[in-house]
Amino acid sequence: MLAPGLSKSARRAQFTLWDKDIYERKNIDRQLFSQGYIGTPKAEVLNTLYFNDNAIVNLKWFTDTRIIESGAFLIGCPDNHEARLHILNTTDRIEGACLIAGNSDYTSEAFLYHHTWKDKPWDPRILYPEIANPVQSAATSCTGEAVEQDTPQLAGANHMAASLLLWLFTQYKEKTIDSDLPISVKATENGFIVTRRSDYHDA
Repeated sequence: MLAPGLSKSARRAQFTLWDKDIYERKNIDRQLFSQGYIGTPKAEVLNTLYFNDNAIVNLKWFTDTRIIESGAFLIGCPDNHEARLHILNTTDRIEGACLIAGNSDYTSEAFLYHHTWKDKPWDPRILYPEIANPVQSAATSCTGEAVEQDTPQLAGANHMAASLLLWLFTQYKEKTIDSDLPISVKATENGFIVTRRSDYHDA
């Protein structure tokens, strides 16, 4: 859901795809790949289907990020706080910006971060202290585990998280970093919640 949207929203960008995961049968219900790709690295499938094989593909986890150039824009959909923290810290190091999305069974959320926002009240590590001090998460992973638990909402929540991230990406492209940007958007059972910098007194 996210890859096709990004490929249309940032056609001139040079994409680098980081993912060590292999496409498995248990992924069929929530990822837009045919069964013919089972056993193929997900990053390679995405590159072929949505980026015309023009993206750079790294078949490893997002850990050694020294090769990322300064000012890069990072987009991540990790399912654990340790990975979210690594993306945020890398964003600071390269003086860039990032978007991170995630979901549980029933809710979806995406948030925007720019390196100049470090230690501000809207820094995700301050808004969500659990990110700054990650521990082993007990949340349901975005994998076949959800199918085994009979929670069909997870596929919809995955797609919603991607849509929220794409919306924030559009906002970021169309506005300046000093404007009243939305910094997060969340979809819950009760509706949508948008948070902006102006919601904080020293914005």
